[in-house]
Amino acid sequence: MKISFLIHNVYGIGGTIRTTVNLAAALAGTHEVEIVAAEQRYRQYSLLIDRPHA
Repeated sequence: MKISFLIHNVYGIGGTIRTTVNLAAALAGTHEVEIVAAEQRYRQYSLLIDRPHA
């Protein structure tokens, strides 16, 4: 199943961003997951988005 998260931006370290990234990482083990940011200011994110080990 493909799951897409739409979020305003992923550059901060707030609770909504952290929760979205953590949920996406957890689901990535069994699903195709993408995070779509409506705003892109920088090239590097504040949080590490890590795919879980299978």
